Amino acid sequence: MRGGCKDSGVARPHAVRPVLQVELSNGCICCTLREDLLSTMIALAGEGRFDYLLVESTGISEPLQVAEVFTFADAEGRQLSDYCRLDTCVTVVDAFNFSRDYNSRASLADRGMAAHTGDERHVVDLLIDQVRAGRGCQLWMLQGWGLLFARV
Repeated sequence: MRGGCKDSGVARPHAVRPVLQVELSNGCICCTLREDLLSTMIALAGEGRFDYLLVESTGISEPLQVAEVFTFADAEGRQLSDYCRLDTCVTVVDAFNFSRDYNSRASLADRGMAAHTGDERHVVDLLIDQVRAGRGCQLWMLQGWGLLFARV
């Protein structure tokens, strides 16, 4: 996802902009790290130093739940939408493994991808949720497309 910050000024061609990478770990960005994502993005957007904030989540996150962070308020009543707007949501599809995963009977736990203890979903369930949520995305990327033809 990419969000354009308000009042960040006009971007000049070829201007060097500061780059900062913040990693949120030890949890899922869709649930346990949602508040951390919200507070971190509010802090970064509030500084006014950046033209864009980019959120890159792991392969098991659901795009809609990450996008919903823009509608939540923190403990002080601040919303990310007070500082930024959600500009683009991108869904990346692993074209090479899509058919295998879609036809899989494996659980997320079998693959070490469970979001939490007791997550009984199957790989295909997560894949379907991600594709459904991706319908609202403006951009789809097919990763590994060329490998499909290398199989033959």
